[in-house]
Amino acid sequence: MGLNLVNLDERTRQLMVQEAELEIARGTLFISPHLTPLGRELYPTLLRKAIRSMDEVWLAGTLRGAGLIELLERKTLPNGDVVIRTGPGLSVDSLVEREFNRFYCCALCLRAIVDHIPHVLVFRAKQVERAGVESEEKIGRQVEPRSLLENLRTLRAIEPALGIPHEVDSGLSLRLPDCNPEVG
Repeated sequence: MGLNLVNLDERTRQLMVQEAELEIARGTLFISPHLTPLGRELYPTLLRKAIRSMDEVWLAGTLRGAGLIELLERKTLPNGDVVIRTGPGLSVDSLVEREFNRFYCCALCLRAIVDHIPHVLVFRAKQVERAGVESEEKIGRQVEPRSLLENLRTLRAIEPALGIPHEVDSGLSLRLPDCNPEVG
């Protein structure tokens, strides 16, 4: 099950593409080391398609279905030994979800700035097994979009941008104030 991004409409998607293109042009788009060489090459194109007309679930499934995820992971230990273990599994789903959500959140901040909306709201876009106390406390919080946008661009994930320490995949996202989310 994917994220319930309540403001994922054509306008938001256009702003997401704008943010992704900016990172691609700057060479700052995160490309997972868990992708094969071909996966790393195709990722920007697939990300663009996911943003324009699909979603994060489609992107993760496409990467997995096309064999673009490394099935074996090599890790060099401090003593120089190399360990080979099976690949990342759900971590690619998690990574793709985080990146898609980050572009969505950047787009909502941009949208709020352009429309002179003074704040965006934090909500849980996906139910999680164990929600941390810090993330629970953020639900419903109003956040000023300019500073949050800068944090999202710098910290590259919603949890640290909202000041949530050590919690990954919180299921948190943003919405515009006039929306009534079904989840969260």
